Amino acid sequence: GFLSDFVAYGTFNSKMGQIKTDLSFVPVSDDNLKYRGTLESSDFDLGKLLKNNIFGEISLSGMVDGLYRKKTGSVSGNIRGNISKLTANHYTYQNILMDGKIDEKRFDGNLNLDDPTLKLTFAGELDLNEQIPVFDFIVNLKRADLVALRLDTMNTKSELAMEMAANFSGNNIDNLDGLIQVYNGKFTNQNNSLQFENLT
Repeated sequence: GFLSDFVAYGTFNSKMGQIKTDLSFVPVSDDNLKYRGTLESSDFDLGKLLKNNIFGEISLSGMVDGLYRKKTGSVSGNIRGNISKLTANHYTYQNILMDGKIDEKRFDGNLNLDDPTLKLTFAGELDLNEQIPVFDFIVNLKRADLVALRLDTMNTKSELAMEMAANFSGNNIDNLDGLIQVYNGKFTNQNNSLQFENLT
């Protein structure tokens, strides 16, 4: 590229996996870099990158457009793409479409998950940057197989469907402040079925 900008194009291999990029970087004020382009990973070890054993490998492809701050090492910007595979809590999720803005630990946008055991749509904001996290979102959970997702080990069948509107802050039961509304819900296990219309 020119002296004022550069391009990162190619395939990068590391112990965490493989990443393919076609990104342009343009320096802006205060040693920050604007970036834009495509990013693709195949079986990349997200857990190792985040130093978190909840997550495993991720395969994704998408468009990114944002700002990298050199002083803090933080990233913000828009991301639109497809996560074909994401392992979390020893389960591999498939077919996640994402379109939103990321600013460090804040996400504002839409998710559509069409996995065989989990089908849901999400629209809203999750802000974990604050000392007390802030949540403002709507979720339509069409189906969750809690046994397959390893969230229910007591039952042989455990399925949940519901809609949720949430606008609250807090990270434990003692400091929750706001509103969480659950409606059109249905829980089914091998013994019975429970329906709930409106819980607040």
